[in-house]
Amino acid sequence: MENVDIKTVEFYGQFIATVRLDDGQPGVFAKELVENLNMKWEKQRLKLMNNPLYRSYTVWTRAPWDTQIREHRIIPITKVAIFLASINTLRIPEEKTFQSSVGPINLRKHLLRYQLQCADVLYDFWHKTPRIPDIQ
Repeated sequence: MENVDIKTVEFYGQFIATVRLDDGQPGVFAKELVENLNMKWEKQRLKLMNNPLYRSYTVWTRAPWDTQIREHRIIPITKVAIFLASINTLRIPEEKTFQSSVGPINLRKHLLRYQLQCADVLYDFWHKTPRIPDIQ
């Protein structure tokens, strides 16, 4: 998978590289995501590899910040929210910020806000949206 379609998308004011997987869906470079959160890559790599919930993939490609083709762990975009929800925000240093399109943002507060919004959306989906009964 060395000739892949890599695009950069804005996500909550931060730009993240995405790659199109073989099944057509986009995915994000897991290591870049983890390091942007100031977390240890090795621990998160094992978490991604050992939990089928995340369904991460290993691909060989050239990342936008690199000149060589290397092995990368990719999280499908549909699994990023559940991965981010699994992070204990208290493990992110309180002073950690990132530069966004609107200026520096506190990472811990930013991620916690996102997690709370995801929880609300998930609750609304299951409890407030009219649903068609599952017939399976």
